[in-house]
Amino acid sequence: MKGLHGFAVEYVPMDRVLSCNHPDKVQKRLHDPAAAQKKMGYVLLLTDKYETSPKYASLAYRYRDHFIFGESRGSTLIMAQHYKVKKYPVLIAFTLRGKDAVMSRLEDLRANDIGEWLEKIAK
Repeated sequence: MKGLHGFAVEYVPMDRVLSCNHPDKVQKRLHDPAAAQKKMGYVLLLTDKYETSPKYASLAYRYRDHFIFGESRGSTLIMAQHYKVKKYPVLIAFTLRGKDAVMSRLEDLRANDIGEWLEKIAK
């Protein structure tokens, strides 16, 4: 079973998660493309980890038709200050409403809860 898990993780498409380590990058890499592609919005993960989680990358792939996904890794100070992060990880979804984005936060991250949370936002 471990071999199957390793195989699956190796082939998770990581290119769906964009690096955003400054608030300006969120606008350029997530907000603007989401609006241009008429997506529902975008999702930003702020984490103290230094590598993209396969679970997050798989969520990005699963919800690719609805959202653009980004992450700020390694406890980036400017992002933590901008989004008022006290404890990692934090997942923030921005739902587009015209030119504005409505922010929803999920701070207690469990894999099942994240999928349910995104399903609610996607409706």
